[in-house]
Amino acid sequence: MPEGPEIRRVADRLGRVLVGRPLVQAWFAFAEIESMAGRLGRSRVTAVDCWDKVY
Repeated sequence: MPEGPEIRRVADRLGRVLVGRPLVQAWFAFAEIESMAGRLGRSRVTAVDCWDKVY
């Protein structure tokens, strides 16, 4: 499984491609929050970030 530095590099690369672009699709792993997808219409990606593992 990739560790911190690898994940940070991927987030940085994705950020260079996605930041400032319109959000065209959203997917949620949990049905309870799927209804929020409509609220994201016409949004733009403002940042791409990553977090440490949570144990």
